[in-house]
Amino acid sequence: MTERLLLTLVAVLLLSSCGCHEEWEPPSKSLPKASVVVLGVDGLDRVLLERLIGEGELPNFARVMDEGVVADMQVSQPILSPRIWTSIASGYAPEVHGVLDWVRPNGEPYRAGDLRVERVWDAASAAGKTVLVSGWLMTTPVTQVNGVMLSDEIVLRGSLDSGEGMMRRRDPAILDAWLAWPESQLAQVQDWTPQGTWLESHALSYQVESYGADLHPLARDETHVRSLEALGPTLPADLSMVYLSGADQLSHQFWPFVDPRGVEAMTREPGLRQRSAAQLLKQQPGKRRVPLSDGPTTQADLDTGARWVVDYYRYLDQVLGRVLARLDKTQTTLLICSDHGFRLGNRPVPLFADHRGPALLIGWGAQARPGARARTDVTMLDIAPTLYAMLGIPAASDMRGRLLDDLFDVQALPPVPTRVRVVAGAVPGAPADHPRRSQLEALGYIDGQGAPIPQPGSQ
Repeated sequence: MTERLLLTLVAVLLLSSCGCHEEWEPPSKSLPKASVVVLGVDGLDRVLLERLIGEGELPNFARVMDEGVVADMQVSQPILSPRIWTSIASGYAPEVHGVLDWVRPNGEPYRAGDLRVERVWDAASAAGKTVLVSGWLMTTPVTQVNGVMLSDEIVLRGSLDSGEGMMRRRDPAILDAWLAWPESQLAQVQDWTPQGTWLESHALSYQVESYGADLHPLARDETHVRSLEALGPTLPADLSMVYLSGADQLSHQFWPFVDPRGVEAMTREPGLRQRSAAQLLKQQPGKRRVPLSDGPTTQADLDTGARWVVDYYRYLDQVLGRVLARLDKTQTTLLICSDHGFRLGNRPVPLFADHRGPALLIGWGAQARPGARARTDVTMLDIAPTLYAMLGIPAASDMRGRLLDDLFDVQALPPVPTRVRVVAGAVPGAPADHPRRSQLEALGYIDGQGAPIPQPGSQ
């Protein structure tokens, strides 16, 4: 990190170091120069999104979709988030970049050290661009960048101010794996992490209480949004990539309550969900209790269940509004990507949702062509080459994706031969208390022994 960036970062952190921020007050400045901002929203479903917009909800999503470009985005099978988000960030297919699932067959999680390719921020840093990467999957351990990186595991376990989180139980080597900035300033991240009173007063407080404060994704997503708000105006970053996981986590549990087929099944047979949940817990004893399954499904259960996903979409719309308030449309290009939507599929019981394709791409701002339509299918491999062009950096000739110059005003530079790199070998296995394990088990990706569970086919 350059001396200028280091001084800037230290100044920002010192301004927020009182440790008493229950109400978040980010800097008021907008992003001060031409830049690219990517919001990765895991599990953002286009069908539900457009339904809620049609009902008069989600004004900020309505705005960017009306003023920008919108396209379905094809993704690879099986539809698994770490595969897709790594392809989006690198421009390479899973069999090339090396991340094939959440965990290997032996139960060890894939980590950043397993990647065999550069991601866009790696190349941007090497080219002298400034980057901010916050929460993107497969960023543990972090790499040193020309800017700041917060790993995807930083707030998966506990809060930073409670004494139960990483500041108490993690040694310096692990802290170094979670944050790419001066160790002397690590404790200041607690000013971005939502405090107890903030969570209690939030519109989603009913979710935090029911889901568990250490597991509910609101604290995680809010932390990474705040990193953009706090550092974006003063870093400043040529490329910001922020990943939000909450919509995916809640949809896995509560999608049946927003899917007409699920509602119809639970209404027709009120005891179906309870019986199915009991059977599932026998098969997977370590799995977290299935919500709203302690008794026959009532109308109150249907009304409550329907709130969870919809209310989180409302929160994401507010997040988008906060981001838009900092962007100069004439200077900055915003990309919003998902990796999949959801469906009930062919499962006979309305317990959980399966992933479905296609995913979603929204482009807005300086380089977007409002109302443009893609001349051919957009794929997950097209995002990285397009980001390279937006940043004025050459992509690689062995990338299979295309430049989205039908949707954005971009021109490619002559490519380099490849951005595949040589890796000495797999990184060591994660410790037994790896913070993502309980989350993956609760969502049905791994069993009680940590082995991957085959996922249903997706459409």
